Amino acid sequence: MLDGEKWICNDHVIIDNSLIFYANGAFWKTDLSTRQTMYSSKIKNIEQIQKRGVGYLVLLNKTLFIISWSPMIVAYYDIELNVITDIYEDEKATASFISLEKWNNHLYLFRRNADEVIILCESGDYKRISFLPNVDKKNMRGCKLDDEMFFFTSFGSSYYKYDFKENVMSMEKMPFSLDNMQDATVYNQKIYILCEKNIIIWDGNEKIDYIDLKKDNSCDLIRGMMIPLKDKLYVLPRTEDNIICIKYDGTVYKYGDYPEDYHYTQSDAWLKIGSKYYSYEKKDGVYYFPRKSTNYMLTIDENRQDIIWVSVQEPSDREEIKRKISENKKSFEERGYLSGLIEYIKYE
Repeated sequence: MLDGEKWICNDHVIIDNSLIFYANGAFWKTDLSTRQTMYSSKIKNIEQIQKRGVGYLVLLNKTLFIISWSPMIVAYYDIELNVITDIYEDEKATASFISLEKWNNHLYLFRRNADEVIILCESGDYKRISFLPNVDKKNMRGCKLDDEMFFFTSFGSSYYKYDFKENVMSMEKMPFSLDNMQDATVYNQKIYILCEKNIIIWDGNEKIDYIDLKKDNSCDLIRGMMIPLKDKLYVLPRTEDNIICIKYDGTVYKYGDYPEDYHYTQSDAWLKIGSKYYSYEKKDGVYYFPRKSTNYMLTIDENRQDIIWVSVQEPSDREEIKRKISENKKSFEERGYLSGLIEYIKYE
C-alpha cells in the first residue's frame, strides 16, 4: 500500500484507465483495474516540478496543466511532446482558487486571493480578466450550472453570477437568504447549498426545496465538501475530523465504516489547516479523491451510493529500478533488487 508522507498526493487526473499523480519526486500512474502503481518516465524536464511540487493537476484535452502551490506557478505539460513549460507565475501568492472550471475548451481559474480570473487554452496561451475587485472572497464558494458560474458568500440573499458566453459578471438576488453558507455544488442540474441549519436545493430560478438538518449534539456546524447522490449526500471534511452523511429527510450522522488500519499520513500541524478534500476525478460513475492525507484512497460509487476505500499498491521493484535508471542512468545493488533488475532487463 502507498503509505506515509512521501506518497501524499495533492491531486490527480484520469488518462485512459490510469490515475496520474505526482508524489515522492516523480509522476506515477495507477491502473484503475489492478490498483498497481507504475513509474511514468516520459517527462523530459521533471526537475522543474521536483523543485516546487504540485498543488493541482487539470487535464484539458491533450494538455495537462500543473499548478504549483507556493509560489503560484501555472505550467503546461504537452502529453505528446513530454515537455513542461511555465506559462504564468505570481511569486507573491499561493494557488488558492474558489473554483477551477472547464468551459468551451478553456480552463478558468477563479482566484480567491486575487481579483482576477486566468483563462487558459490547451496551447498554453492565456488571458486575465477582472474578478470581483474589492470583494472579500475568503469564504466564497462557487459552482457551474450549464454556461454560468454562481458565487455565494456566507450570508444574505445576494450572489454573483458569471456568464461564460457573454463574459459578463453580475450581482443578482436569490429568492431566499443564506445563513452561514459552507459549500455549494451542482447535482442533476440543481444547485445544492449547505448552510448552518439546512440544505437549499435551487434550480437557479424560482424553484426551491429545503432540507432541514436534524443534527444531534455530536454534529455541530457541518462543514466540508458536498457530494450529493440519489438518496443521500456526503460531506467530506476539509479541516474537520469526520465524514458526515445526510439523508434527504434531514437525518444527519457521522460516517464510521473505515478500514481497520486507516490512518492519517499528514502531520498534526498540517491537519489543522490543510484541506483533506477539495477535488476529485470521475469515471464510469465513480468519484476518485486524491490521497492528500490518508493511506487509503476514498472513492464514492454513484450507483451503490457508498464510500469504498481503495488500497493503492506500491510500485514493484522493477518500477523502482526503472525510475533510478531513468533519473540517474544507473542503479545500485540493494536488498531484493536482483529480481527487479532481471524483470527490468527482460521487459525494457
